[in-house]
Amino acid sequence: MSLSGWMACHTCRTTLWLGKALHENYQITRFHAAVQDVPLNSGNTELNRILWKFLADHARHNIQVIVEGDQVYPEIGEYVEVGGEQYGDIPFDEYLKGWGG
Repeated sequence: MSLSGWMACHTCRTTLWLGKALHENYQITRFHAAVQDVPLNSGNTELNRILWKFLADHARHNIQVIVEGDQVYPEIGEYVEVGGEQYGDIPFDEYLKGWGG
């Protein structure tokens, strides 16, 4: 069973879904957000741009990578998600609008 992972900024209460945590020898080796016709995370240009913008936007903030089941996992359910589909979340295209990075 793969568990989902997020990058979370606790300062701004914002998250970015990283995908499913993939393991080898019980260690997380990467996250994979693949759906049909979407490349691996490392080859997904849009996702990489979003990740770099997220890091720039939240520089010097309290950022953490969280996997389902972690102690703080329930807390992030109330955060705004970049790319999420709930009311108040930020769509990817809107998040990248006007960003030159």
